[in-house]
Amino acid sequence: MSKGTRIIGRIMRTELEALFGSPIAWFILVVFAALTSSSFISELSPIVSVVDLYDYDFPITSQVYLHPTGFLASIVRNIYIYVPLLTMGLIARETSSGSIKLVYSSPVTSTQFVIGKFLAAAIMGLCLMIIPSLTVMGSVFFIPNFDLAPVLVGLLGLYLQILASCAIGLFFSSLTTYQVVAAVGTLATLAILGRIGSMGRYYEVLRNIAHWLSINTRTSAFMEGVFRTDDFFYYVAIILLFVGLTVMRISFPRLSLSKTRRCAVATALFIAVAGIGFVSSRPSLIGIYDATRNKQNSITEGSREIVRQMEGKIVVNNYINLFDNNSSPYLLSSQPPRSVFEQYKLTKPDIEEHTIYYYDDCVSKQTSPKMSTMTLDEARDYFTTVYNMNPRMFRTPEQMKDVDVTKAEGNAFVREVIYQGKTSVLRDYADNQREPSEAEVTAALSKLTGEPPIIGFARGNGERTLSGTSLQDYSDFTVTTSQRYALVNQGFDIVYVSLDEAIPESIDMLIVADPSEEFSEQQMENYKSYLSRGGNMMLLTDYGHQKVVKPLLDELGLKVSDRQIAKKSEDFSSSLVLAKEAENVGAIDDCFNDLASGNARVTMPGCLALESVESAFDAKALLTTPKESWLESDYSGFKDDIVECDEKSGEILGTFVTAYALTKGDQRILVAADADCLSNQEMSIGREGFEAANYRLITKGFHWISGGRFPVRIDRIPAMDTSFNITSDDIGIIKAAYVFILPLLILAMAVAVLMHRRRA
Repeated sequence: MSKGTRIIGRIMRTELEALFGSPIAWFILVVFAALTSSSFISELSPIVSVVDLYDYDFPITSQVYLHPTGFLASIVRNIYIYVPLLTMGLIARETSSGSIKLVYSSPVTSTQFVIGKFLAAAIMGLCLMIIPSLTVMGSVFFIPNFDLAPVLVGLLGLYLQILASCAIGLFFSSLTTYQVVAAVGTLATLAILGRIGSMGRYYEVLRNIAHWLSINTRTSAFMEGVFRTDDFFYYVAIILLFVGLTVMRISFPRLSLSKTRRCAVATALFIAVAGIGFVSSRPSLIGIYDATRNKQNSITEGSREIVRQMEGKIVVNNYINLFDNNSSPYLLSSQPPRSVFEQYKLTKPDIEEHTIYYYDDCVSKQTSPKMSTMTLDEARDYFTTVYNMNPRMFRTPEQMKDVDVTKAEGNAFVREVIYQGKTSVLRDYADNQREPSEAEVTAALSKLTGEPPIIGFARGNGERTLSGTSLQDYSDFTVTTSQRYALVNQGFDIVYVSLDEAIPESIDMLIVADPSEEFSEQQMENYKSYLSRGGNMMLLTDYGHQKVVKPLLDELGLKVSDRQIAKKSEDFSSSLVLAKEAENVGAIDDCFNDLASGNARVTMPGCLALESVESAFDAKALLTTPKESWLESDYSGFKDDIVECDEKSGEILGTFVTAYALTKGDQRILVAADADCLSNQEMSIGREGFEAANYRLITKGFHWISGGRFPVRIDRIPAMDTSFNITSDDIGIIKAAYVFILPLLILAMAVAVLMHRRRA
């Protein structure tokens, strides 16, 4: 061990003896233990109760520790209170007592002195880390399959923040002889670094600088179980900066340096730190590791494969209209919403995002009594005053007149994704989640890497329509852009086709939705021609139209019943079939696993029964009725819900097939004996007692028909940490151990140490 190292060690030990010989350090540990343990119990207790009462299947580790409002995040929000109290006297105590002069006259260098002090503070911070570490040790025992790795990453992020705070506190302690002033200065600096991320958010250069400086932004990834090298080197840069400034503060008085040389040394330090920040934040140099077991903070393998295929830069333009209701969250938030491409940047860091603010009339325009008599420019000035924003940052309608994507969306909020000259759009949706999920983002990216599947929607024979808004129409799941699961938001293009003419080769799949008018010979020839060339299809029929679809079904080797299926029910109409997935449905394709199992059912009102006969197609049952269903011969009772099986009239209880999946080579056809199951009504209606799986039928059905291309399949490893070894009754014991016994043990240690020092 070198002489310099021994000197640093002696300074560190001396400072630790001073810290632990003072009641203030022990008081901080006791309070930190009590409050932190209380926070842990407050996070743990309701989740234990939920698991006790309900059969919820979610990752407990993530909910307790890694959630944005979870245990680790609560420590981060409050840690800035404790560190300034620990660091305020590190050097200020030496300065106020005059002992700093001994340092100046001793062979101890300023660097050795400062590093020794910093290491003492770092060890004290490590003592604070013992408290959350004890909660982790306990969780390992009472949460089976505890996901330890991401929690360790979160603890690392917490400790890095403590170290950075200690470096800042050390610097402010060197600036003054008053410990309270040092503590206040540290608190103010930490507060600025915590809130600077929301500054300059409407100007790209300032936003990027503020983002890099924001300590909260850097900590959030660690708290989610993600280790990022740029975040790690941010903390390294902050520590080096403030430790370096402290060394300068201590060394300059003992050195006869001119102001020019002092400025040069300080400038060199800032350049070095800025260099670390610049190099470490280069997209191509950022290393990222998602420590969670099921990679919940990363995109799935299917999405990663698509992103890997995209060589070159992806540009995303976010168009925000001042007058658009849907744009309000992006205007009013104190900090910009997290980008939906954040997880994609883990795989492809060179995704480039831009925000374009403008004002213009739109389909969802905000309303105000004052706006009725205002021009657009006057309305802009009015709203920017309300939002406290600069009106000059908004582009005018004239400047936006050639932007096609905003015009196509009615000037509502939209993201335009650009790659190699091709574009696709990403919208927000009219649901609680609002923002696009991985499925929609990946679908938008996938459309840029190849030609999207084109769905031909048959019309001309009384089929269900896409343009209508009635309950029987099919607009919600096909072309309504505000609906998340609409096919246009899942990667498909949709066009109308007529069987009067040959179906174009560009059509990837044909939808024939409940035709009510008979097909001509020419239409049947075009239909047969499409089938013979291996065309994929979805065919739906409904009661009353069996004869119309019979020729179509004959070509597929299927028969449809003349009578509706009935099922006695105390809660719903007897004509409502709650279809479940057929046995061995996974043999069709594993995407159909969990289609309608457990508590999930596909609602099929007024459903018919299908039967397979020998044909060239391999037909496998996809959906079936519950047991004790029957084909009803008398429909008069459906209205009054008094239908029962009349075995005397030949009605037989049994199980019937309501949907088939047919294959012939690569050709895929899905047939359902109820057209209402995909109607606007069934997409919006809610019934108690089960989970409607109609949207699953859409996403999984079209995924299968398209050969797995769209909708993009998002599968993750199922969570393993979904249960407890404890119950709600055990929470009291755990609370006593952590909230009362642990702080009392620390208090007992404090008393013992302080009494020992007094006797010594």
